[in-house]
Amino acid sequence: MALFTRLKTICAVEKCLRINLVSKSSFHFVSGGPHLRLRDVAPMVSRRTYFLKIFRKPSQRDLKIKDDIPDAFVMIYRNTMSKYIFGAQVISVIASSLVLLAIVTKSDYEDYKRDFEKWSPTSRTTPNEHLYYILFFVTFLVLLQVMVSRTPIRIYKVPQTPKYITVSYGNYFFTKEKYAFKRGEIHHMEERGFLPWRENMYAIEKETDRRTVILLDHYFRRPADLSIMLGEQRDPDLDD
Repeated sequence: MALFTRLKTICAVEKCLRINLVSKSSFHFVSGGPHLRLRDVAPMVSRRTYFLKIFRKPSQRDLKIKDDIPDAFVMIYRNTMSKYIFGAQVISVIASSLVLLAIVTKSDYEDYKRDFEKWSPTSRTTPNEHLYYILFFVTFLVLLQVMVSRTPIRIYKVPQTPKYITVSYGNYFFTKEKYAFKRGEIHHMEERGFLPWRENMYAIEKETDRRTVILLDHYFRRPADLSIMLGEQRDPDLDD
């Protein structure tokens, strides 16, 4: 019994010494193999946490804080492509600035001609070919910006009222635009034109103005939220 007690005491002392050595040393060995240094593990964990923080899905509370929306408002629509929409806005603004800068700095026609001959797939160029390139590029940027401005990233419902608020990206970087309307002021538009998502076009018609928005059905919290907003279904928040 005394031998067992002595062995138990020796094991406890050895464990205590091992913990102290590991905490003071930069690395230790287990089963003959080196482990990572303790001071090297912290930066790796920090970088991984920062990476996950960037790409994690934000909560509704975080989004309400970013949108400057009261916490009592109910989010009924959330476009998960908001990052791609923001990227399209950045591309359109930067590309437009580059085109404008190129037009201002290159006023000589021969410079324009030489540059666009390099971009042309053939050696023969038509008159004013560079103008066609610029016109096509500017048209594409305008259409891209129009789609960004017409695509709300979130829609909130004001409790106990028929009011709604859409949040979309503004015309400048890191700006957002809010637009308020009431239930029944929005309706589905007929499919026309050549733009994508023309079957998801909705018009908000008020006494003062009119706005066209692109809404995808599967981004609503539930299908009934769209029907209630269109006025096709009763609102239990008001009728009860």
